[in-house]
Amino acid sequence: MSSDLIDHLMEQAHNLTPQQRRLLITRLLEVERTTSGKNGVTLELTDEERYRNREQQWLKDHGAEYAGLWVALDGELLISSGTDGWQVFDAARKAGIRVPFVVQVESPDDLPFGGW
Repeated sequence: MSSDLIDHLMEQAHNLTPQQRRLLITRLLEVERTTSGKNGVTLELTDEERYRNREQQWLKDHGAEYAGLWVALDGELLISSGTDGWQVFDAARKAGIRVPFVVQVESPDDLPFGGW
């Protein structure tokens, strides 16, 4: 694969929302894992990847209920939600979560942002 193609893909990834980038990373890792036996390389999920997968699943299952809001997750547990991302983050930190997963949940009705 040429470096020009990689540069183009990176440019496209830059235009994604943080949530879309995390989903892309997860899916790329899944593709790599399913093909890893074919090229002799074996990839295992790290603890953090396994943990973040639970948060992505929570977003799939419950995200519509929190559309437009910020949520702080710890695995599959909702720690805090609200309209101010910093307040949501602070609430999660005060709840003892060292590295909370904080994201603004997109409405399923929103059109994707394609850049300027």
